[in-house]
Amino acid sequence: MIKDNKNNHKPVKYRSELSALWPIIGLVIVLAVAATSWQALSGIKDYIKLDIANKLETILHTTNNAMNGWAEDRKRAALNLTKRPDTQRLFKSLLATSQNKTALKKNKALKVLREIITPYLDERSDLGFFLISRDHINVASMRDENLGIINLLSKEGDYLDNIFNGKAEIVLPMRSDVLLPGLSGDLTTNEPTMFVGVPVYSADGEVAAAFAIRIDPSLNFTRIAQVGRLGRTGDPYGFDTSGRLITESRFNEDLRTIGLLKEGAHSILSIAINDPGGDMTTGFTPKKAHDKLPLTKMAASATSGKDGTDIDGYRDYRGVDVVGSWLWNNNLNFGLAIEINVSEAYSTYNSIRKIVLTVIIVTIALFTIFTFSIVSQNFTLSREVLERRRLSGELLRLATTDIMTGAYNRAQLDEIISKEIERSLRFDHPLSLIVFDIDHFKKINDTYGHTAGDVALKSIAKIVRTTLRSTDHFIRWGGEEFILVTSETDINGAKDIAERIRKSVEDFSFGESGKITISFGVTTLREGDDRESMVIRADKALYAAKDNGRNRVETIL
Repeated sequence: MIKDNKNNHKPVKYRSELSALWPIIGLVIVLAVAATSWQALSGIKDYIKLDIANKLETILHTTNNAMNGWAEDRKRAALNLTKRPDTQRLFKSLLATSQNKTALKKNKALKVLREIITPYLDERSDLGFFLISRDHINVASMRDENLGIINLLSKEGDYLDNIFNGKAEIVLPMRSDVLLPGLSGDLTTNEPTMFVGVPVYSADGEVAAAFAIRIDPSLNFTRIAQVGRLGRTGDPYGFDTSGRLITESRFNEDLRTIGLLKEGAHSILSIAINDPGGDMTTGFTPKKAHDKLPLTKMAASATSGKDGTDIDGYRDYRGVDVVGSWLWNNNLNFGLAIEINVSEAYSTYNSIRKIVLTVIIVTIALFTIFTFSIVSQNFTLSREVLERRRLSGELLRLATTDIMTGAYNRAQLDEIISKEIERSLRFDHPLSLIVFDIDHFKKINDTYGHTAGDVALKSIAKIVRTTLRSTDHFIRWGGEEFILVTSETDINGAKDIAERIRKSVEDFSFGESGKITISFGVTTLREGDDRESMVIRADKALYAAKDNGRNRVETIL
């Protein structure tokens, strides 16, 4: 009986001891889950930091390349305008005129020059132009009141001196000397303005004058930066050597609310990138005037010539904690930054952290929910990575292609032709170049308006693309001029391509514009050729086609 009693009590004792161990076992499980979760959080944060840095740097450099490409395109377009025979003659007449307002106004060349340049300005939403003598006097402008006076660029750094030394310049935003349309559309004083300036050469190759086009920085310059905007608070922006904005801020309404920007004013040149010491959007008020505050960490680094990325956080010019990446563009002499609020940049990580802490505090039973949350967040991260890739691809497309026609832009010309020449020489294959432009394109714009001109450009570009092979390259050289780089094609093959395009355009109906024709110049690669020599030769063939009656193909071997 005694033996039986002992045997009967063993299972009860075993179950009791096991029950006593459950709190310890549960604690061990919770601690193990907590340690594993904390380690996972650390890894996720490291991954998110790396992703944020990569995303910011990709957008920054792609935006910078787009701005450089835009600047080079504007310089080339302005130089091409000055090299036209008609503008050369008009420049010469105006420069030979007495440099006083009355004499310049009476010169008929001024009226003709304005008629030539006005469509160019309208096409690009530009605001005006100057022809500046070597004495820094305006000898031509869209406004009579500008004639015969010292040009405002003479007081802006070395821009004019550089132009007279043969260098094309992009003049960064500055305060205008004349009334310009403000945000409301009304003419306003001290509006931001910028210029592209190029040298004007005389027949003997000397710089005879400077030619400058007035650009609206809130349109051209700012729009390139705005393409790189990220999420709700990501803002790419440019700034000058003194640390002032030279593009529009994304946060104009916030800046007006906290008193840094006047109603109706641009943030361009109005906002110093200074650190207020606290978040002004939540009511913080600095003890000093904003202009007296030190530069932000980013601006101090960039204006000293140092590129960088900070994903731990610093204050921006509103005092908001941000992460960012920045560089100094030595080509155009301005700084470029992309910043996003810390709260948005790390919103994914903060969400995960809250979920994990909730799981640890509540019970181990919610481990399944935690796992589901991680999977959900990882899915969100994957979508963000895909969005970054899509955005990067879009910025690259904008930097390399002409928006209107879909052709490569002028900035890609050197790289494409140089690569094709190298490939042609390496494999001993023929290579040909076709240059063409639209006959009497200015007449189309003048008669039917720029909308009809745009339709013509797009339609012709579509016709060209249906004719070309996948190995050919289609480039918009400028205005109505285009270049085709036809690989593995001799002069006869290239001429056939040009003739097919010419006939297709001739047979096409352009609506109210009626019939439109184009002229072609064709050449092929020969020993000793480089990009410049091929383009010059094809361009000569194009001029021959123009001289011989237009709507034809001319070749030069």
